[in-house]
Amino acid sequence: MPLHALLLEDDPGIQSFVTLALEDMPVVLHCCASLQAARALLRERKPSLVLADMHLPDGNGLELLTQLCQHNQPPYCIVFSGDIAPALERQLLQQGVRRVLHKPVSVATLRDSVHTALASLNHGATLASDTDSDMASDTAPASAAPPPPPDPVATYFGGNHSLYAAWRSACLAQLPADLAAAQAALASGDSATLRRLAHNLKSALAMLGQPQSAELARQLEQQAEEGHSTSLRTDWQRLRQQVLPLCS
Repeated sequence: MPLHALLLEDDPGIQSFVTLALEDMPVVLHCCASLQAARALLRERKPSLVLADMHLPDGNGLELLTQLCQHNQPPYCIVFSGDIAPALERQLLQQGVRRVLHKPVSVATLRDSVHTALASLNHGATLASDTDSDMASDTAPASAAPPPPPDPVATYFGGNHSLYAAWRSACLAQLPADLAAAQAALASGDSATLRRLAHNLKSALAMLGQPQSAELARQLEQQAEEGHSTSLRTDWQRLRQQVLPLCS
């Protein structure tokens, strides 16, 4: 019988990536783009598996994950996010999160993590009985990782061109809306929204094989968080000019 899983992720491109990557696995995926939507779902259903981003439009996922991990029968929680500081990663694992995946993540790594979760859940394993090797991070933090190789199909999709093509189509369809939303956020001085959109673009561009644009998106995310308004406007226009050709 399929297990129900909550995907807490606001980026439609990543939602599409996870859905495509897991479509042949015994998982019924429920996608929520905000903490509010996730809490509403959790009032109606108790998923066995939770895949959660930390950066969401209405807050940080830490509080919700902490609450879930404190349940008598907690779901198997996997954090699926980018730029998680080592201290936060340790905190998440200590509180009961089973694995931390750093975006961008490959299909193979994501599927392996879900396979491990399914094996644990199907055998009735509890949090206390799992081995330490299961409660781990997939890689070092993204800031310490080398630039992604130029072939996204091999790097992130295991050489599966049809899977990459399906995800790429959905991702490119979302780009114009993301660019428009970021432009509006910049015009209105909404640095929080701009930071979130830059965070999402960073992963998408890396997986599209655009490492230089992904790095610029990472810098924009940091600038928005630190409030560097002058360089933010200049670098956003640079990024926008790099991304626009992908939309055509």
